[in-house]
Amino acid sequence: MPLKAFSQSKQKYLYAPWFQDSVEIRRQYVNDLVCPICKSKMSARGGSRPHDRRTHFFHLSSGKDCPVDRKNRVLTPQEQNHHTLGLLSLYDRLSLLYEEQIKQEGWSIDCEYYDPRIPERVADLAILDENKEVYQIHEFQLTKVPLSQLEERTQSYESLGLETVWWWGKGCEDDEIIQWSLRRFGIANLPILDFSSERKIYDWKNEGRRTESL
Repeated sequence: MPLKAFSQSKQKYLYAPWFQDSVEIRRQYVNDLVCPICKSKMSARGGSRPHDRRTHFFHLSSGKDCPVDRKNRVLTPQEQNHHTLGLLSLYDRLSLLYEEQIKQEGWSIDCEYYDPRIPERVADLAILDENKEVYQIHEFQLTKVPLSQLEERTQSYESLGLETVWWWGKGCEDDEIIQWSLRRFGIANLPILDFSSERKIYDWKNEGRRTESL
């Protein structure tokens, strides 16, 4: 579910979580939104209650050729919801980790970061320094995928000199992935997002600072 759109009238990026709901977005930005990547028209939907974190943008056309939609098509609707909540929770986490740089040095966090040098990739989050240069790429993987895919995605960013940090969901609490992470990065003890199968609630494992229903 795309969380970022570009306002042609304001000439700036918009992020769905900024708004009360999709109705507010559609009211303020009538026929104004385009995809930051493929430049096709977008609108907003979702968000059945105030500040529902499932509010998102969508392509008015199929968006089949846009990397953001291609990335989402491999996920079920439930997995898309889980991934969106996990991504936003990770955004909150990184905002705290880099709070000093953000407040004092002008750093920022960009979601759905796209580098045209890797046209098939859209990173979940990117830490940008005061010059808008990428400091780190952060990827959130909720479910287990082949190690070859993880390696390919990591190498694609490394080829551009970009450091990649992986955050694992509960479905990746697997010895094969943990061992790969240890070999590759020397660390595998990053916080793991946990989703309840009954109530579809998320929180940070061992922290439990906040929960939210899907």
